[in-house]
Amino acid sequence: MSKNEDRLQYIRDFYAAQKVVIEIPEQVIETYKGRQVHRFNGSRMNYKFTDGHSEIDRKDLHKFLEMYPNLIVKETK
Repeated sequence: MSKNEDRLQYIRDFYAAQKVVIEIPEQVIETYKGRQVHRFNGSRMNYKFTDGHSEIDRKDLHKFLEMYPNLIVKETK
């Protein structure tokens, strides 16, 4: 392989191997009884969310950000 192909392969492997945690912001509703907080539980793009959090592949992150621009991205270490 040439140097350029090696670099591209390294970048592909780098993004394929990493995971990030994303969070869908909670919905806060003020009522006369007090504050209600709703966190998302369900599936989006074949990833399961629990209490608004899910661990996804880094390669799918740009798709989530295009569809849901208010997502919070948390890096995993």
